[in-house]
Amino acid sequence: MVHLAAAACLVSGIVMGAPAEAAPASLITAPPPSAAPAEFTWRRSTPEAQGVHSEILLRGLRRIRAEDLDTHGLVIIRNDHVILECYVHPYGPDTLHNVKSVSKSVMSSLAGIALREGVIDSLDQRVQEFFPEHFGDDADPRKRRIAIRHLLTMTSGLDLDENGPIMQGIFGSGDWIGATFARPMAGEPGERFVYSTPLTHTFSGILTRASGLSAFDFARVHLFGPLGIERVQWTTGPDGYSFGGSEVFMTPRDMAKFGVLYLHRGRWRDRQVIPEAWVEVSTRNRLQGDLATRASYGYGWWPNQKGRFGAIGWGGQGIGIDPKHDLVAVGTAGGSGSFGELFHHLDDYEPSNEPLPPDPEAVAALQRLVHDLAHPAPRPVPEPPALAKTVSGRRYELDANPRGMRDIMFDFPGAGPGAGDSTVARVTARTAIGDLVMDIGLDGIDRISDLGALGHMPEGNRAANHGAWTADDTFTIDGHELGNPMHSRTVVVFTGDEIEVTSVSRPLMRRLVVTGRLAATPPE
Repeated sequence: MVHLAAAACLVSGIVMGAPAEAAPASLITAPPPSAAPAEFTWRRSTPEAQGVHSEILLRGLRRIRAEDLDTHGLVIIRNDHVILECYVHPYGPDTLHNVKSVSKSVMSSLAGIALREGVIDSLDQRVQEFFPEHFGDDADPRKRRIAIRHLLTMTSGLDLDENGPIMQGIFGSGDWIGATFARPMAGEPGERFVYSTPLTHTFSGILTRASGLSAFDFARVHLFGPLGIERVQWTTGPDGYSFGGSEVFMTPRDMAKFGVLYLHRGRWRDRQVIPEAWVEVSTRNRLQGDLATRASYGYGWWPNQKGRFGAIGWGGQGIGIDPKHDLVAVGTAGGSGSFGELFHHLDDYEPSNEPLPPDPEAVAALQRLVHDLAHPAPRPVPEPPALAKTVSGRRYELDANPRGMRDIMFDFPGAGPGAGDSTVARVTARTAIGDLVMDIGLDGIDRISDLGALGHMPEGNRAANHGAWTADDTFTIDGHELGNPMHSRTVVVFTGDEIEVTSVSRPLMRRLVVTGRLAATPPE
């Protein structure tokens, strides 16, 4: 079926095909987001008052510009004080973001809660108890020994991969769990560590069959609700289960709440949301024997030898927790510009346990840079080539293409319906299921267009785009779907009555080319 948002990759550089760690959602269960973002409850402080040098943070933020890094949002909390909160245009504190495999750490927290609530009896319960239909009489005996703990530690023994043909085949099916357990065994459960999202998705199915609630609804009752996280969204797969391992959409502030919850060993204010013992066992290396010397993975968390642990998602999404220094760091990005890239110089940095001398100069410089990243200055709009007026408002019929786009039309300032604002162009694409209309900033500032329910989020999707004439016959668009870590550059070349649209996504570097020609008749 043609997906209207998928067509947008040719128009604005939005890549809406199957993302890494994910497949397109088919069934959606999510409440509409509230009108205003949830309150951010922590006190704010200068870094120095919490024992951190502002200059250290400033050095990291400067790299965003110097290296053109695709950073979206950053939050750093020390001693329950926010010492840095930074967003790069067009992102902001209320932007929902696909946290990718940070979702696995969310699933881990639900496992600890499910154990406390008696929804599951133990981690040694076997998968076949919940999904007997996937274990026939001829099933490999090793497969029958796969337990919940093997799902959470990625040690099932199944022949799986991550972001490879096996996972793509599983997520291309209508029954993700059935396809997972149709895979042959490659070893005994517990003996091989193979990171694979279908395993945590299987736990999502177990949680639903055991509790009668989707993982999303279970989380709203036992996790998101107590934390005051209201604007979360979570996609559902074709098998009817919340995607247990990816496609949770949260704001960086709410990611920070989840991180602080773990910093405080599962306690939020006066409530023990997650059992303290579960926080302890799930964030330590659970791999056994030889595996423990080659990898470090807990129950959905990545611990290290320095006592830190993190939730890590593809494309630069992450929550880092450092109990020794009472510190939580959150980052969202689009393939580069992750927290680790910006602040690798902090690996050996020791924050002080006492306040540092005030440094008003560095604090002011930090505040200015945070402001400038969120509010970039518009650039002068250069005079467009003569061709802009010629092609403006003309409809181009497109050849058959994987995105199902039928035609495309550009309106440039000086002609057509987009003529009112000299800094904005407009592109309209017609597909088998509807029209897609988006604005393009010509002054270097992204213009945001509402995609409604069309996109990776269950609803409320938006696109952000800016563009420029890069040659007399070439218009280039940089665009992305807000909150999704894949961005693209789309190059449109006009040659006589013909058009060629080339879109290259990053960081996957997938390339799509579509050609077309000037329409002889008006659209139907």
